[in-house]
Parts: sequence; C-alpha cells; structure tokens
Amino acid sequence: GKNDKNLYTIPILDGSTVVGIVMREKLMEFFSQPLGHALYDNKPISFLMDTNFIIAESNLPLENLSRILTDETRLEARTPFVITDKGRYLGMGSVRTLLKIITDAKIERAKYSNPLSQLPGNVPIDKEIDSLLAKKQNFYFAYLDLNHFKPFNDQYGYAKGDEVILLLSNLIKKVAINKYTFCGHIGGDDFVIIFYKNNWQSILNQILKEFELKVSEFFS
Repeated sequence: GKNDKNLYTIPILDGSTVVGIVMREKLMEFFSQPLGHALYDNKPISFLMDTNFIIAESNLPLENLSRILTDETRLEARTPFVITDKGRYLGMGSVRTLLKIITDAKIERAKYSNPLSQLPGNVPIDKEIDSLLAKKQNFYFAYLDLNHFKPFNDQYGYAKGDEVILLLSNLIKKVAINKYTFCGHIGGDDFVIIFYKNNWQSILNQILKEFELKVSEFFS
C-alpha cells in the first residue's frame, strides 16, 4: 500500500460499521518523523483514525450530498466520504468525483433545456421515457398546451405570448416539480409532466386553477 498513490483513504470498520477513516497523508506524516516506527508501530489504528467524517446513505440524492460537502462550516468536507447501505459499509466516495458528476449533469441539463423556461427539452424527455419503458416502470404522462394560443399571439404579440408561456412554466415548477415527477418543455406552449405516482389529478387541477386565475391579467 505504501507505493499505491490511489490509496489515499482507508476506512476503519468494526464489523460492517465504519468507525473512522485514516488519511494516507496523516499516516505518512506520523511514520516520517524521527523514531516514527518505534513510536507508532505497536499503536492501534484507532490512535490515528479520524472519527469526524461524513457518511452518505447510498440512496441520498447527489445534490443533497453536494450541499453537505460544500457547507463551509464543515472542515472535514474536503476529505473523502463514507457510503453506506442502511448503516453497512459499501465504499468510499471522492469529493472531486462527485463535483465532476454534478458539473457534467448541469452542463448536460443546460445544453438540452428550453431557453425560455429552463425546463428539460426533447432530448431529456425522450431519455426519461425510454428509461421508464426499459425498467417497465408504471407512470402517468400528461401533455399540456394552451388553448387558442395562436390567436392570442396574433392579437397581443409574441412577447406577451412568451410571458404566458413563462406563467405556465413557473406554475409547473411551483406545483409539479418534486421527486415523483419529471417536468419538460417540448417547445412553444407544449409541456409534459411525467408522474411516477398516482397523484397526477390533484397537481393538474391545481395548475389549471391557478392558471385560470392569473392568465386574466394578460388580456385587455
């Protein structure tokens, strides 16, 4: 292990529970001191381990983990984190790898988002549907568009039309975006909401109700 530059963190386990981590740098620092081996060879590993580390359950969303790790009050956030499954040790995670994955995902999202609403466009919508079909996962698919939108644009102009599209997209974001839905913007006044749970009716009714209340402001 001494020459393995990739081995920079060692988890210390008691059975299947992680009780601490040892950083390569700290270990090398102790043994590089004069009389280091004589002083520490027979010490237990618990003498060197760090017990102030971050544990992430394997089902924790990456965004939540990123918030924990980038919290400036947590100095240990710079060190690798432990990944567990119901408390049982699974592996170690790297902050650098996590931030790279999140950055790549954000770039991907921006690349295929609708420029007006910032909601996912056709490519992510297709990907999501393909993924659900491949997993044979049940879902409910709602297609939303605005009635009489072309005559509205002809009468009030495309800038006002964009404002109405933004009204609808902001309502979708406010009412429908949660971990049990996928919201997308095909283009123009066409939107989709994919529901993973049978809660579609109340959400769609709320969007319709709030839209009816707010859209009247756009008519003279």
